Parts: sequence; structure tokens; C-alpha cells
Amino acid sequence: MNKFGLLLLLWVCASAADDALPSEPVPLEDFARIDGYSSASLSPDGAYVALLVPIGEQVGLAVIDLAANKVISRISVGENRSVLNFVWAGSRRMVVALADNFSPVEYPVSTGELFGVDVDGKNSAYLFGFRGESQIGTHIAKVTPTRGSARIVRALLDDPDRVLISVHYWQQSEDSEFGTTYLMNVHNGLLDHEISAPISGPAWFAADRQGFVRYAVVEHSAGHLQTFARTPAALDWKAITTGEMSDTVAVPIGLSKDAGTVYLSSDEGGDFRCLVKQNLTTGERSRLSCKDGVDLNATLFSLDDDRVPVAAEYEGERPTIEWLDSGSPSRSLLQDLQKAFPGQLAWPVSRTHDGGKALIEVDSDRNPGDYYLLDTRTHKAAYLISCFDWIDPDRMAMRTPVAFEARDGQLLHGVLTLPKSLPSNPAQQALVVMPHGGPFGIRDTWYWERDAQALASRGYAVLQVNFRGSGGFGKRFELAGRQGWNHVLIDDITDGTRWAIKQGYADPKWICIYGASYGGYAALMSAVREPDLYRCTIGYAGVYDLGRWKRDSDVGESEFGRNYISDFVGADAEALAKASPINYLEQLKAAVMIIHGEEDERAPYSQAKLLRAALDKRKYPYVWLVRPGEAHGFILPKNRLALYEQVIAFLDKNIGTQAQDASTSAPAIDAISAPK
Repeated sequence: MNKFGLLLLLWVCASAADDALPSEPVPLEDFARIDGYSSASLSPDGAYVALLVPIGEQVGLAVIDLAANKVISRISVGENRSVLNFVWAGSRRMVVALADNFSPVEYPVSTGELFGVDVDGKNSAYLFGFRGESQIGTHIAKVTPTRGSARIVRALLDDPDRVLISVHYWQQSEDSEFGTTYLMNVHNGLLDHEISAPISGPAWFAADRQGFVRYAVVEHSAGHLQTFARTPAALDWKAITTGEMSDTVAVPIGLSKDAGTVYLSSDEGGDFRCLVKQNLTTGERSRLSCKDGVDLNATLFSLDDDRVPVAAEYEGERPTIEWLDSGSPSRSLLQDLQKAFPGQLAWPVSRTHDGGKALIEVDSDRNPGDYYLLDTRTHKAAYLISCFDWIDPDRMAMRTPVAFEARDGQLLHGVLTLPKSLPSNPAQQALVVMPHGGPFGIRDTWYWERDAQALASRGYAVLQVNFRGSGGFGKRFELAGRQGWNHVLIDDITDGTRWAIKQGYADPKWICIYGASYGGYAALMSAVREPDLYRCTIGYAGVYDLGRWKRDSDVGESEFGRNYISDFVGADAEALAKASPINYLEQLKAAVMIIHGEEDERAPYSQAKLLRAALDKRKYPYVWLVRPGEAHGFILPKNRLALYEQVIAFLDKNIGTQAQDASTSAPAIDAISAPK
């Protein structure tokens, strides 16, 4: 028996209950709930674990005292603000980056503000931000207002009173365009200047454990990154992505203990991001790991203090781990840990400074995540907490990675979720196609996904296609989606739908398309481009008139955002009009549902109203679900529950068993015309 034999036995015993699943479906309330834990981090001395947790309508911090085995504090960061991320400053204090309320549709929007707070919730301090004053609990903290946005770069090994941050100032002056780093006091916010990036643009920095800034990655135009390096012996910045490497994206992901070696995620010399090692003294570079067809997703470093990579993780058809010949004792330990959780991924997310303890996250397509505390010396792992402890993995549907060829021969990947109870004839399965948001650089993965599981729990198969523009499949694949919102990406979604029909995963008479953000756009554009393929279309926080979107959205407020739209969506008003699905409603046959939040700034509420007015003009029926106070996706559990209930009722009416029982005359799609 391996070192984790007991742990494995417990897992197998728990899984044996799968034969006695309850007949009642999982309550939709279970998918609407958001009061779970995420982003857990172990304090440097191993005494505490801090996690993100919803508190009311916001996201705050919870701190677990491991010795007492209880939550000792739940820390809110104020009304209408949430925690974006945090770092430990020593083992008793945290520095917290703030965001506007988390959006379930896209990434949260940073406010650029920083707080400091102790593990017990006391001694809170507003450290950096434009407000200059804020309240945490009953404490009001004041600093000099700063019109800029801060990011946490890293904590310092030997200086618990300071952290390294980077700042991008909002003032429109020549100097303010350059990202700048500071050492910030975690108690009062006082700043000591370190160094600025060598060129203007949004900048990300990497530093060693003593806080010496060694790397800057600068986005000098939309989607174009350049990397610079420096050493204590050569303090001036030197570009490392020039000449033959001018198109290379090389991002530092780790430094050796002596800071003599840097490990990079780099696409140098090819299309895909690989794990690259560089000697900072000689400049010599070598590949440690690379996988054709898919980008490096994550790197696993040793749990001891050597800080060497022991494994590379890739997400192609499904997550795979390539173990490296590192010589580290952590390798065999982590391999045994992985074996203890067959069918899942066990990944260290945090460790103590001495490497004696590590926090392990275990998740899969059916398990939204469990945290275990690993003692690296005794090789024992103890269960700590689940991300969503009300979700029973045995009641979740299996998610299967799929691959197929598009009409032009391009290999595409996706994820197919089939309900646990299939119809007697699987070819009669109703299907919901669910394009992701973004769309660039985002991808659907094999892991547990709330919306797909909710739909599968009500008998619907769900297909998610990683169309061109999606991240993780190389830079050429991602850039192939530029200027292709309305045709390249939509064709890939269509080809995925027809593939599912041809494979017998879906009845061609009973298919709907449902997406959020760009996915909402894609749902309507697919319905007008392929009017006989989809019986219904659901747009959630979608965009439908791209010209108005550019004028009204927060994306169009900045020069950077406007350049992004020009480079990736449409270069001028004519191109944006041509790519707007609202201009093709005469081709629409599908039933329509519109879902939106009135406070949405990313895809403004005006988009939903424009679509409603256009449908009213044509006297075209639709279902309307709008909620005040909600932004880019619904946050409040009552609104999320209403969304699930009404979406499923809409699907039931159009492609569910009640629709199938009521109609047998719907036109079928000619499967012979599906791409080979």
C-alpha cells in the first residue's frame, strides 16, 4: 500500500454509494448558492488558513485556526466591494486587494485598492487607493488618496512588515504611463520607490524572495507583451524578447532559492507555451517540458526549499501531468498523493516557509474542490474543508473532453456533459450548446462547472466548444479568432453542434444555445446564422449591437479598451455593424430569452433594451428576465435561483420532454451535410 493508502481507502468507500443515488434531482438552490470557500492559502508558519468566502452580497475573508480547528474570523471589506486576492505578510497579517463585486460571468474588476488586516480581523488599515478613506467593520482608516491602481507583486521572506506592490497611475502624464514598483508598509501604507518598467503600458513584475525586482512584462499594445530582465549585477532593464524572439511571450513563474535560475512559461521557438529554464548568470536557456497542441497550464514546484519544478500540467483533452526529472524528494511524495485520488487532480496551492506543510486542493469534473493539509515529513494528509460542502460529487454528471474537426480541418476541443439519466434512445437527447464568454484567452475545461451541472441535473446534455480565440491551444489558435466574432467563432460552434448530432449525442430537432457575455452574443448570432439548427436562444449579459457597446461599455472608456475592440472585434463602425446580430433579426426563427442586470457596465443594460425594442418592432415574442442592482451576471442567490428556474422552464417548453411530447413535426437537420 502506498503512503496514502488510508486516504485512498476512504475515497473508494465514499464512492461506493454511487449505486444508491436518490431519485429526486439535485435542488436548484444548490447550484444557486455562492457561500462556499475558494483561493485557500496557508500562513507561512502553518498556523492558519485564509480563504475567500461570500459575506452577505460581497466576498470577504475567512481565517481558520488549525490548532483550534475553527473559523476565528470572517472579514468583510465594506459595502459593494469584495476581496480580489491576498497575500500573507508574516503569519499574522494579510494584505488584501479589492475588487468591485465579483461577477459570475467574467473576472472581477480590480479597484486598485489595498487593505491590511490581522488574522483576528483587528488592526485593519486602508493602505492604498483613490478613496483615501474606508471602513472595515467599525474601523475607519485614512491615507492620502492616490489616483492609481495597485497590484500585489509578492510578500517578502525576511520582512513581514512590507510587501512589494506595483502601481499604475491614472494621471495622463508621460511618467504616469509607466508601471512602478514600491515596497509598502503593511501597517500604514508608506511607500518606498523601487523601480519602474522600461516602457509604458500595463506592467506585471516578478521579484525574488528578498523583493529585488528582476522581471517586467509590459503590454505595450493590445495583446502584445514584451519581457525585460535585470539582475543585482546589471541593474538596467534588458529586453529578452527581441530579434528572433520579438513575438515571444515569456512570463516568469518561479525563481530558484538562490535566484540564479528563472523558470519561464514561454512560447519561444514555437506556437505553444512551454516550461523554460534560464541561467541568469550565463543567459543559457533550455526547455524542461513542452507538449504539442496545448499550452503549459501550471507548474508544480518542490515542497522543500529548493524551489525547483517537479511537474508540468497541461489541459488538452483532459488535465495531464508530466513528471520532470528534478531529483527532488517532493516528486515521489506528490506522485503518491496523486495516486490517492484517482480520477481527480491533487495539486499543492500553498506551503509553509519551511516546506513542512502544504495545502492540497483536490478537484475533478464532479467535485468542485476539497482542501487537505499535508504533512510533508510524515506523509499524512488530513481533510480540512470543501469548497461547496453541500455538493455531492456522486450526484454530479460526468464531463467528457471531446475533440473534432472543424469544416476547414482545424482540430477543436470541447467538453460534453451528459445527464446521469439518459433517454432510452440516447440519440433523442435534448442538447444545450453553451459558448463561453471572453472570448479571447478564455476556455472551457473539464473541471466541475456550475451551469453545465445544473442543466444536466434536469436532463439536458451540454456541449461547450473551445472555438478559435480560446486560450490554452497556442497563440496561432487564439489569434485566429481576431476579427472573427461573427463568423470564425460562430462557425466553430456550429461545427461542434453538428458533430454532436452526427455522433448521436443529440436529437437534431431539440437543440438550444445559451451563453453569457460573449456567449450571449454568440447565442443570438448563431441563431440568426443557423436559423434551422436551434429551437431557442438565451442571451445572458450579452452584447448585440457592437457599435453601441463600444460607446457605452467600460471597455470603450479607455484608449486601451478601444484599441482592443479595433484589433480583435471590428476596426470601424461599418465592421461593428456588420458583426452585430441585432441587424439580422429577420433571419431569426428560434424562441428568445433575454437575461440582464440593470447595473451591468461590461455589457450595458442598454444592449438588452436595444434587442427588446428591435424584437418588439418585429412583433417577435421573447422571455424577459432583468434584475435591478445586478451587474455582469447575477450575484444574489435569489436572483441566481430565479435564473435557473426560468432558464430551465424555457428549455422545457422548447426542447424538453413536454415540448417533445407536444410536437413531432419539427424539421430535422440534414446530418449528411455535417462536416466530415
